[in-house]
Amino acid sequence: MLLVKVMLRRAGARGFSSRKNAFELSDGFPYKFGGVSGELSTSRSRHIEQWLGPLAGDSIVDGFKLAFLSLLDALEAGDKEFIYSNCESRLSSKVAACMDAMSQSNARLKLLESSSCVPYLNLLRLVYGANPNRELGPKDKQANKVPMFDGAEAVFFIPRSPNAQFFQSISRPFAQVEVLFDTKTVLSLEGSETVSPSAEVHRILFENHPEDTQQFGGLDILKLVGSMGLRDLANIQKDPSTQLKLLKQMMFSGNYSWKIADIDDFMGGNPL
Repeated sequence: MLLVKVMLRRAGARGFSSRKNAFELSDGFPYKFGGVSGELSTSRSRHIEQWLGPLAGDSIVDGFKLAFLSLLDALEAGDKEFIYSNCESRLSSKVAACMDAMSQSNARLKLLESSSCVPYLNLLRLVYGANPNRELGPKDKQANKVPMFDGAEAVFFIPRSPNAQFFQSISRPFAQVEVLFDTKTVLSLEGSETVSPSAEVHRILFENHPEDTQQFGGLDILKLVGSMGLRDLANIQKDPSTQLKLLKQMMFSGNYSWKIADIDDFMGGNPL
């Protein structure tokens, strides 16, 4: 499922009713007014996009941009329905609480729109052995990181005492993508906005959440490998296209949706 299909841009968003004590709340708001620090690397972004595109679709970067702009609209409007539908559950609960605090303090957010908004893919993480639902773990597992290339890594969550049952019931793998947005479309507190805002950098962590997360163990992998042709099997260790084909079947087949898992490091990366 393409990101653009699950995160539709809102039109005519409205802000909160009035402004009072807004500056006291801004430090604890998930969106960092003025932006965050981050290295904008065109080469890293292109490399990740070239790798991710065949897996998730060529329009995936446009989908991330649309999702970011829709998020800004929702934060300005106080649209908790959008937040609960499109953000990871722990993040959505905390963002909704911040929205309530803003509203109760009579604060008002203002969205300053511009055509300048450039996404940079900063990190691709392939996650094995964990569930995107933070309430389900990983429990008693150790994260083992394997670098892939600049800006990409695979993370394997392995039990400290692995057994056969683990390999039969491992959760379906999923992906995390961190995107930096170099943008002049920004949120500000009403009364502090400028006519021509400076560009800011904002950091959004996306995850693809498969609907079936519980069963993708050793037997499933064997069945998947067994469904591949002999030529693919012979080339799986040395042919990147065959590896991508296998990963696409494991991580991007069936029904899934992209979720926002963190906003400007509000959740500290929202660890699994």
